[in-house]
Amino acid sequence: DVSFWKDGVASTQMQQWHKDLLQAIDNLSAYMATSRVVKDEFAYVREQDLKSDYRAWLGDNGSHFNARDWQRDHLTTVYDRNGLSLEHSGKMVGGELITDDWIVGLRLASAMNDEEDYSI
Repeated sequence: DVSFWKDGVASTQMQQWHKDLLQAIDNLSAYMATSRVVKDEFAYVREQDLKSDYRAWLGDNGSHFNARDWQRDHLTTVYDRNGLSLEHSGKMVGGELITDDWIVGLRLASAMNDEEDYSI
């Protein structure tokens, strides 16, 4: 199965239209396109930290949290669309092993200067 929206199937113009449409109707997709998140295949962030930053972004933009945005099927779709994966595992953070739900392929811009290294 090949999605119509995969690279090389739909035209670049159609793909951009689809991306713009998703960002206009879905807050989580819009958030993922902001400078608050940095895509990095070697990085990871706790899902709970992403949720907290997402809620703050909503407040900063005059919106409110919608429980639908955090339903697993919606999250998985948005993560897949952005080349991210979700895993429950242990990660070394600041020399300590932390087991949690992690989003792999993303880091928060606000954590870029933190002492904790959230990269593989």
